[in-house]
Amino acid sequence: MNAQAAQAKGHNLDLAIVLGGPLVDKVAALTGVPPGTDDFEVLGNFYGHPAKLVKCETIDLLVPTNADIVLECMLMATEGLTHDEGPSGEFTGMYGPLHVLRHRLCRERRGIPAVQLRLAASGMSGDI
Repeated sequence: MNAQAAQAKGHNLDLAIVLGGPLVDKVAALTGVPPGTDDFEVLGNFYGHPAKLVKCETIDLLVPTNADIVLECMLMATEGLTHDEGPSGEFTGMYGPLHVLRHRLCRERRGIPAVQLRLAASGMSGDI
């Protein structure tokens, strides 16, 4: 929705991808809330106090201070949907044509970040 609004205005969209951090952050991110709800207010409700945030270095966005890795990017909304992920799909229906992301900065909170990943591929599946 945000990408479509930016594209309609002829603008690209600043975007921060947050990896790692406490499990409660992921639970808060998956909470179904009405459009227009402040996601960081929801996160703060899980913590019982306002979420601690820090400003990104290259874009005007806030991210949780406890993120292990933050990728600061620009979503190229003015270029339209340009890349198709292929003949795959998943239950959320989010796969399909994609916008291009231009990477600006990768910031690590610690020397060696610990990010939990789940891999699934033909012949293998497991946590890293």
